[in-house]
Amino acid sequence: MSTALGTSRQSEMVARSCEAAPEHWEHPIMAGRFQPTFTISNRMAAGMTRIERARGFLDAAKLSEDWLATMRSHAFLLEAHHTTHIEGTRLTLEQAERLLAGEVLAGTDPDDVRELLNYRDAFEFVSGYLNDGGPVTEVLIREIHRRNWRRCALESTGEHCNATCAPSSSTVSRRPLAPLGRFDIS
Repeated sequence: MSTALGTSRQSEMVARSCEAAPEHWEHPIMAGRFQPTFTISNRMAAGMTRIERARGFLDAAKLSEDWLATMRSHAFLLEAHHTTHIEGTRLTLEQAERLLAGEVLAGTDPDDVRELLNYRDAFEFVSGYLNDGGPVTEVLIREIHRRNWRRCALESTGEHCNATCAPSSSTVSRRPLAPLGRFDIS
């Protein structure tokens, strides 16, 4: 399709490219001194359309800090609730939300509450540690475990568990745990 850059869509694209130019500079097309005649192929038009869609997506992706904080908080709530629920807590999602917000709830199992709050503390510890660029080591894993089970009815937190975690009717074979080496996840 041959055109003299006459469509409003194309003019808008040229105008946008000029918006980023220094104020003292005037684009010849915008000044009316240069009116080129050229061919915009379907492939070029499709490419420009893709660029504009990407630009729109990026503009929409500039999210407010408040929205991001809300989404992070909600994602953490879901993660903490479901992770501790898998481990056996009987808290509802609403109870977990209220507990994480600092409320004291009557009628909840203190061990469940402690496990949820310990999970939050361990998560914050890990986040801070990894943001500082520390390596993942056995000592770190033990510290996470210790924080997760702090003030819970579990002996020797931060140590390898030697308890049998299977029904008494099942057969459990034990293999010695291999020591963890130091490794960097960056």
